[in-house]
Amino acid sequence: MTEELEQVREIQKAFEQEFERFADLSADDVAIGDADTLLREVGELKIRHTGKKSAIVFTKSKLCSRCRKYKTTPRASAAIFSSAVCS
Repeated sequence: MTEELEQVREIQKAFEQEFERFADLSADDVAIGDADTLLREVGELKIRHTGKKSAIVFTKSKLCSRCRKYKTTPRASAAIFSSAVCS
């Protein structure tokens, strides 16, 4: 299970690196066309990191299947997963 937790941390780091450029945006100096482009890019980032083929979903399903193998409850596997994401 530590392998999956490490993967979650790597995925979180990759998301933070990709999202960093959007963190301090201000609408004051952005033209309409640029704002539209940024909105599309943020949408693509969201899909890339939360879509059903994303690395986080794959790792979560892998972790949940491992928990089922050891007869751990879904609530316990969710707690393990969220503790990895939130820490």
